[in-house]
Amino acid sequence: VNNLLNQWRTNSQPLPAGLPPELRDFIEHARQLPSWTDRGKLAAAVRFNHRRGTYLGVLYGFASGMMSTVIPKEARAVYYSKGGWDLKDRISKTAKLGYDIGSLNAYQPDGEMVVTCVKTRMAHAGVRHLLPKSAHWVRSAPEEKPISQADIMVTWHSLPTTVMRNLEKWKVPLPADESEGFLHSWQVTAAMLGVQDQYIPNSWATADSQAKHVLDPILAWTPEGQ
Repeated sequence: VNNLLNQWRTNSQPLPAGLPPELRDFIEHARQLPSWTDRGKLAAAVRFNHRRGTYLGVLYGFASGMMSTVIPKEARAVYYSKGGWDLKDRISKTAKLGYDIGSLNAYQPDGEMVVTCVKTRMAHAGVRHLLPKSAHWVRSAPEEKPISQADIMVTWHSLPTTVMRNLEKWKVPLPADESEGFLHSWQVTAAMLGVQDQYIPNSWATADSQAKHVLDPILAWTPEGQ
C-alpha cells in the first residue's frame, strides 16, 4: 500500500490502482476541499506567502519549529513514533507540510497540499492506533490516545497564529486581504487534517484568544522534546 501511495503526488492525480477499496473510499472523501473554501482567499494567501517568504521561513523554522519541542504531547507522540528520535528525518517530514502550504500552487490541481494533508491524516491515524501499544509512550503520556483534535489545534496555533503574532510584533505591513487569505489557507488545512469546523478559528482575533487558552499555558520542557 505504501508503495502505491508513493505514486500519488499531486492534488488532482487519480489514485493508483490496487489500493484496498475501503482505503480508496476514505481518500476520495478526505481529498475533497471543504465546501466553504474560497479560491479568491487562497489566491490572496499565495501573494502573502510570495511577498513574505523570508519572514515565513525564519518563523516556521525558529519559532514554530522550536516550539514543537516544548509542546509536551506533540514531543512525546513524535519521539516515540517510528523514527521520531531522528531529528533530521523528523524535520524533513514536518517541513513538507510547511513547504507545500507556502507553494504558489498549494491547493491548485498540480499542487501537493491536498496529498500532504491526507497522507498526514493517515499517518496520524496510524500513530493513534500503534502508539498506545508502546510501553515507553504509555509510561510517559497522561492521555490514552495521541493526536486528538485538540492536539492538532495546539500544533496549528504554533504555526499560523505564532507567525501572525510575530509579524504584528515586528510591525510588518500586512494588507487585510492577504492576511485573511493566509488565515484561510490554514483554515482549509485544518479541515483537510480532519479538524471539525467548530474548532477552527474564524478570525485572527479568535485564533489569538484560542491560543492563549490551549497553547501558551502548556508549553514546557520534556525529555522527549530536548
